[in-house]
Amino acid sequence: MSKLKKGDFVKWLFGDSPKYQIIATKEEPHVTEEGEHIKVEEGHDFLIVQTPIEDGKFGGFQHVPAQHLEYIN
Repeated sequence: MSKLKKGDFVKWLFGDSPKYQIIATKEEPHVTEEGEHIKVEEGHDFLIVQTPIEDGKFGGFQHVPAQHLEYIN
């Protein structure tokens, strides 16, 4: 079982950015400002987003399995 948790910063094996943040887990969905709950898709463990997001750019969510992530400080 992964020790990663919501709020952790990680490196994504297939990402084009050096830093992502976990914004949801299977147990704890992401809640948008509008109150919408976004759950992690079946077959994945986390929902991540690139951070920091550059001005004027959209930071899309990625559903990923735990084995594709590496914890960073």
